[in-house]
Amino acid sequence: MPSLDFTVQQDGFWRGWSVLVGGDFGYETVDDSAGTTHDSGTTYLTLPRFIVATGSGRMSFPIMLQAGGLLPLSLTLNVAAVQGGGSHPRLSIGFYRGGLTGFHASLFDPTASYTVATRTFTTDPLTGAAWTAEGLVGLEACIQSENVAGNNDVSLVSGGLSYAPMTNRMLPIQRMR
Repeated sequence: MPSLDFTVQQDGFWRGWSVLVGGDFGYETVDDSAGTTHDSGTTYLTLPRFIVATGSGRMSFPIMLQAGGLLPLSLTLNVAAVQGGGSHPRLSIGFYRGGLTGFHASLFDPTASYTVATRTFTTDPLTGAAWTAEGLVGLEACIQSENVAGNNDVSLVSGGLSYAPMTNRMLPIQRMR
């Protein structure tokens, strides 16, 4: 099946970072590549612990803004992070759309040096069903810290989409005059 790699394209709904290094916007600090290559500590953002009341510790970035006509089979997210100190929260990796968040069951525990975590989603974690073309509309990559003391520096958020071309599209046909 064909696939597309992507980088984050702009800041999303959740902007719970505390520090930006090397960019004026969050996405500029984590858009190093569409794969797993990252610049370590040159550009990054600091993600503190998650606080529900303020949204601190949760960030999201729109992805696949122009992905019309694709039937998603799976989505993969890559996140590169390093511990911000001795104590640090683990990270949940997933998606945000329309007020809902859904995360992969496996938490990411960053180490003392930059590590890349890759999570693949064969179903939409927001619905529990198979991915649909409509499921890509408004979809944002979302990373959230646990609510424990400390923070992590995140240097990369990227991913990939495995898809099938939509072949049974009902397109209006203009009547010739």
